[in-house]
Amino acid sequence: MPAPLSPEGVVKSFLNETKLDSTRFAEIAGAGLNSTSMSNAMNDLKPFTREQAEAALNCVAKLNMLLVAAEPLPLNLKDAKVIRKLLAAQEAGTLKISVEINRGDWDQTPE
Repeated sequence: MPAPLSPEGVVKSFLNETKLDSTRFAEIAGAGLNSTSMSNAMNDLKPFTREQAEAALNCVAKLNMLLVAAEPLPLNLKDAKVIRKLLAAQEAGTLKISVEINRGDWDQTPE
């Protein structure tokens, strides 16, 4: 099992928390990560290369920022193409996440 603070451990923890599978994570992260490198790293067979570790940790950080920006709404991370576009828009400063409801409607909405 990867050490908790190792890049592999951080990624494994993130995948467990978000219920994201390693193949989709690799698709989102890119940068030399693929299903084989993810499987090897998650099963403690072969650690990430330095470049893969940097890409994986960077991806975890960006995805965490995206998830926080979308709170309290759930965000489905399963469509890698959509998530990559959202991450690019977030990085460019063009992503706007807005939930609006009229105050009167909010007050009348049952809990």
